[in-house]
Amino acid sequence: MTRHLENAQLLEPDVVEFIPKSLTKSFEPADLIVKVGVICGLQDMVAQMLITGDYSMLNDGGKLVISSSNENMRDRDPLGSFLIQHIGTREDPKKGWGLNFRTKETLFDLLTNAGFSDIEIYDDANYPGKEDLPDDILYGVETLPSHAMGYEHDGKPLSLPPKDVLDQNIGYNWIAVATKT
Repeated sequence: MTRHLENAQLLEPDVVEFIPKSLTKSFEPADLIVKVGVICGLQDMVAQMLITGDYSMLNDGGKLVISSSNENMRDRDPLGSFLIQHIGTREDPKKGWGLNFRTKETLFDLLTNAGFSDIEIYDDANYPGKEDLPDDILYGVETLPSHAMGYEHDGKPLSLPPKDVLDQNIGYNWIAVATKT
């Protein structure tokens, strides 16, 4: 991601360094930790331990960006329901993966209990700057970093829901930015 942003001249070269590390065994202090889709399958107690570990690894003023599935995904998202029922382990591909659908308050509490402050939580349909994006980015699958092919696909990627569905502004994930002070 860093290399792509540098090549696209969206990030000054040699300012950000990406170091691939274990989610739980990294001991280098950081200014930014990004965890997307990591705590969705974790019970709150385990998620709390991971977030507390992130807090201890951040430098003062460092930020954690983290996502978590929310109750709208459980209640209103057919793709989320499909994934929960059909994506399993290598040993049992049809086992399913239990997501924890957190409320905004629960995610806030996990971050607060870890010591974070200046916590901002958005859903993935309503975030700062969205109103400034052109339609081809808001409504096009081409802007995503990968294509979902679907189960027993015909070689064509799945498309995003139609504009009228996306315009309902229903977010299925929380995205939080929290600061270590």
